[in-house]
Amino acid sequence: MANARAFIAAGGKAGWRMFSFKHNQHQSSEAKDLAKSMGFKHFHLDFTSRWKDYDYDGTFRDVDKIQVDDYYIEKPSMEKKLTTVVEKINKKILPNEVVNDFATRKISCVSCSNNKFEIYLLASGYVTPCCWIGDPKTHESQKLVDDYNKINLNKISLDEILKGSFFRKLEQGINGTDTSVRLNACYHCCGVN
Repeated sequence: MANARAFIAAGGKAGWRMFSFKHNQHQSSEAKDLAKSMGFKHFHLDFTSRWKDYDYDGTFRDVDKIQVDDYYIEKPSMEKKLTTVVEKINKKILPNEVVNDFATRKISCVSCSNNKFEIYLLASGYVTPCCWIGDPKTHESQKLVDDYNKINLNKISLDEILKGSFFRKLEQGINGTDTSVRLNACYHCCGVN
């Protein structure tokens, strides 16, 4: 808090992004008021999508709580009261129904858009477009790998990796031309057009 106050006092434009969990969901209005009184420029209440995600073993999970060391972080309850609080705080109406456009919309890839390309190089030598895809041996992207040697900079050149089947499958999934190779990580982290 001292750092936030110093940043704001020096002319910094601070934003507060609060993730709602069961243990803090009742404090969202209080946090917004505190942010305003401290001089934050904006406050946004958010929810993580990690409840339906791939764990570090590459297994899909749909859970209400996640163990962190010796305690659990629990999913917030989505009661009408909480939804009303979120609507007030974010000043937008939440849809009554979630539209599943996973298979139909083009992904707005932050790492591969507007002639801007990035790579993420893991210490093990594996090359992916970004950190959200994670380790291709343990995360969801493992389903796109034909041969781990063909995405490892210790085994072949970067040019060969970028022209190889792993990046071609990623491109097809991002563009929506082959939904069987689309990744939840891409869809949920970067979003769609």
